[in-house]
Amino acid sequence: MSIIMDFISQVPLLLIISLSLITTTTRADPLYQICQNNGNYTTNNTYQSNLNTLLRSLSSNGPITGFFTATQGSPPDQVDGLVLCRGDTNETTCAACLDNAVPDITQLCPYQKSAIIWYDDCLLRYSNLRFFNSSDESHDFYMWNVKNVSDPTPFFKMLNGLMDSLVNQAVNDTSSEMFATRDVKVNGAQRLYGLVQCTRDLSGDSCANCLRDAIGEIPTCCAGKIGGRVIGASCNIREEKEEQAKNSSSDHHPCVPFSSNCLRSFRLPAKKDDYYEECTNGYMAPEYAMRGHFSIKSDVFSFGVLVLEIMTGWRSNQF
Repeated sequence: MSIIMDFISQVPLLLIISLSLITTTTRADPLYQICQNNGNYTTNNTYQSNLNTLLRSLSSNGPITGFFTATQGSPPDQVDGLVLCRGDTNETTCAACLDNAVPDITQLCPYQKSAIIWYDDCLLRYSNLRFFNSSDESHDFYMWNVKNVSDPTPFFKMLNGLMDSLVNQAVNDTSSEMFATRDVKVNGAQRLYGLVQCTRDLSGDSCANCLRDAIGEIPTCCAGKIGGRVIGASCNIREEKEEQAKNSSSDHHPCVPFSSNCLRSFRLPAKKDDYYEECTNGYMAPEYAMRGHFSIKSDVFSFGVLVLEIMTGWRSNQF
């Protein structure tokens, strides 16, 4: 009995510790990164100095408009960089994403002269090779919802119409800044969401071609699924069929997060471990529940939830 009482007396302390761990460690994980193997730099050389200056400039200037390009240095140590935040994020969210991206890209691609990193809210790219003003579809990858649509024929007919209208809006509406998102009613409370976006250094024609090529990949990546994403260095698209959210607009709504999905690169063969076919509940961190990613934070989150249950007797059933 004394052991139980001793444990109970420690619960408030455990709760504080667990919540502080969650607060200090929770940060967005990258969706994917590519280290392009275009050469390496060494510690404290001119290229590294130029890269560090460039990354600071990108992270400080990118959030102002959600897009920024910069060049630092001169050949052979010149480095070009680009950042893009999702068009429906605010300046604070954009800044937070880029603040994560800068250290992550140098840690995940150490001493690489070219690299790209993607998050839900932003992408960051730098290279010793010029890439501005040209569409790059060589680094695309897929993500998709594992759930199947029950009515594929009308679903894909409606999807094609929605995505085509979004491409036209992103390219032809000068106020859109090459970003468009909208949802349409499918039936009952269900809605179909779509999102398209290009990096703003592209011409209108290049943006349209990039987006239409990405849309053309949907049957390959996401056939029969209720949602999918094709994400690249120059453009990305997203679509998902979901129950209507409370207080959602009938003509505009940001895409909702996937409840479960998986990732596959065009350049890598699919492996069994790439697929997360079960949608389970339990003590899962949000990044695992939504993207199948596992990290140390998952254990921290689970511990925090367990302590909260001990304290309150309430069990979490959603995120």
